[in-house]
Amino acid sequence: MDEKTRLALIDDVLMMAKSKNAGKNVKQILRGKKGSIKDAELEPGSPSWDEIQDLTWEEIVAKAKADVPGCRTIKKLLGDKRFDK
Repeated sequence: MDEKTRLALIDDVLMMAKSKNAGKNVKQILRGKKGSIKDAELEPGSPSWDEIQDLTWEEIVAKAKADVPGCRTIKKLLGDKRFDK
C-alpha cells in the first residue's frame, strides 16, 4: 500500500470514528430520525431501507465510497441533521 492510500485510509477511519453514527446499524440510526427520511427518492438500483437496516454506518460509508447505487444518498440522508427528531 502506498503512502497516499495509507493516509487516505487513516483519514477515513478517523472521520468515521468522529461520526455520531459510528458503531450503529441503520435501524438504530433511524430511531433518531423523522419517518419522512424514508420518503426521499433514491436512485434506480438502490437497496431498500429494509435491505440495509442491519448494515452498520461503517458499511454504508464503505458502500458509498465504492459507488454502490443509492448508498451515497443514503449516507447523506442518515447524516443530515434536518431529519433528526
